[in-house]
Amino acid sequence: MNPEMFREYDIRGIAGKDMNDDDVMLIGKGVGTFLREHGRSRLTVGRDCRLLEILTDTGKTISQLLSGLPETYSTPEIRVDCPDDKKFLVVEKATEFFRERFPIIDIDGVRILFDDGWGLIRASNTQPALVLRFEAMSEPRLSEIRHLVESALEDIEKT
Repeated sequence: MNPEMFREYDIRGIAGKDMNDDDVMLIGKGVGTFLREHGRSRLTVGRDCRLLEILTDTGKTISQLLSGLPETYSTPEIRVDCPDDKKFLVVEKATEFFRERFPIIDIDGVRILFDDGWGLIRASNTQPALVLRFEAMSEPRLSEIRHLVESALEDIEKT
C-alpha cells in the first residue's frame, strides 16, 4: 500500500495501483466502523478525472455532450444570515413545511422539487447562515420559485 495516499482529510489512492483489493476492503471497514462509532451514517466517495473518462469513452467533445440538454436558469449561492444555534432547526422546519406541499429531497437540507425547477435550503457548514439555490427552465419561473421559497422561509424563521 502506498503510504502517500493518506492525506489530512481524505484518502487518495487508485485501486490496483496504490492499493490492492484487500487494502480497499480494510480501509472501507475501518471507515465504516469509525462512522458507526461516531453516530454517522453517510460517506462521500469521489473520484477525479470523470469528465476526461467520459470524453475518452464516448469520443465526443464537451459541446456535443451538452448539446441535447435544455437551457436552464439558476442563481448563485445565496447566503442568508441565521445563527448557528438556529440554522439546523430552521432547515428542519422548512423540510416539514415543504414536505406537506411538494415533493422534496431531504439530504443535506431540503430540495423542493417542481415540474420545471427546484429550490434548495441548507445550513452552511462554515458560517452562521442558510444557503439557498434555485434553478428553473425560464427566468420568470426562477423568480417565482425563489419568491415562493424565500417567502415561506421568512415565515418559518419567525416561528
